[in-house]
Amino acid sequence: MKAWQGDSGFNSSARSPHEQKMGAMLGAWRGIPLALMMMVAPIAAFAVLHLPQYAHIAAKVNATLSTIDSRAIRGQMQVPITLAHLLPVGVKGLMATMIVFFSFTCHDTYMHSWGSIFIQDVIMPFRKKPLSPKETRAVA
Repeated sequence: MKAWQGDSGFNSSARSPHEQKMGAMLGAWRGIPLALMMMVAPIAAFAVLHLPQYAHIAAKVNATLSTIDSRAIRGQMQVPITLAHLLPVGVKGLMATMIVFFSFTCHDTYMHSWGSIFIQDVIMPFRKKPLSPKETRAVA
């Protein structure tokens, strides 16, 4: 399970087994808020679209959804459009900021991974001897 390209650089860059274990634990904790948001947002949208006390918001959402011709895309856009009508401006801005930052973290994770793959699969085959510990620290 440790062979996925996106994690390969991190799986091999810890200085000790303890550091690797702590990094894996922090990585697992990092996913909890994301999983919670992925579960709560659709439930909130469903509640807004189906409960009578939110009928005024549901009417606006349905009016916006009715402008989308494709049934498949209309179904995919229910939650984003509902959240756009439900959340205040500042919270929408915070969500947009988080999306931009998540994009940065995704790209730096892949650059770290591709760098370690490049060293392992391109540089190391041309070298006739393994890197010394000092050279390993300089590369990392």
